[in-house]
Amino acid sequence: DSHAAERLRELNIHCELFPARTFEEYFSTLERLGKLLGKESEAHREITAGCARIIRWEQANRSTPPDKRPRVLVIIGVSPVVTAGKQSFLTRMIELAGGRNCAAEVDRNYFRCSFEQIQLWQPEVILAPGLPSTQVRTLEQSPGWSSLPAVRNQRILTDIDADLLYRLGPRSFDGIELLREKLKPQE
Repeated sequence: DSHAAERLRELNIHCELFPARTFEEYFSTLERLGKLLGKESEAHREITAGCARIIRWEQANRSTPPDKRPRVLVIIGVSPVVTAGKQSFLTRMIELAGGRNCAAEVDRNYFRCSFEQIQLWQPEVILAPGLPSTQVRTLEQSPGWSSLPAVRNQRILTDIDADLLYRLGPRSFDGIELLREKLKPQE
């Protein structure tokens, strides 16, 4: 945190903080780390590869109109439900994966939401990496949840490594690729 960084600087220890709230910040961090470590070419290669994947996904997504992409609800916590809004990099990840974040209109990063709001969104996929099966069952058995398309169609995704989605970094691209597979229309 910034307090710890300030303390290290007081001790004449070089310290830099690297925010990673967006892909742009992540790429800037890679560039800066490359310079600090004398690995500019490796950093440039990683940035180029990441940007190329993003462009490829954006191009592939153009064939599906936004209103035909699955509505995805991210569940980060339960009791109450905590989800990701417009300011979260998860919204961008879901878009790149070919989905639409139900909460993308809420101008926040993470927030609590009511079941009534979730009912209005009618998510077709619930993304809950690492959510224990006991909590999934509790949600499914809660009043009204069985009426949600994601629950009716058994599209609650818990089997994705949370680190691939919840920590913006090099593995995020693997998380998006995996999510792309999971969001494909069911046959």
